[in-house]
Amino acid sequence: MIDVPAAGSYRVTFKAKASMNREIRLALEKDGQSPLMDETMSVSGDWTNYSYDFTVSSAASGVKLVFMLGNVGTTENMAHTISIDDISLYKVS
Repeated sequence: MIDVPAAGSYRVTFKAKASMNREIRLALEKDGQSPLMDETMSVSGDWTNYSYDFTVSSAASGVKLVFMLGNVGTTENMAHTISIDDISLYKVS
């Protein structure tokens, strides 16, 4: 679980690759509430850096950073590998 300590702008960064071209979804969720952020991105066979900014209106505790790796978008249902590394979440203003 993650605490978002104050209102403001935040950034999540990471790098990802997959053994086939596909989409993945990233969300910052708190049970019973709308996601603080919800992004879908295309991932390919090369390491790619991703960065997403979002704004929260108040502090939130017990938040989960969730990578959804199932059948997202047009992703085919077949065996493959997804790698994710260097994940950061920080306040930018």
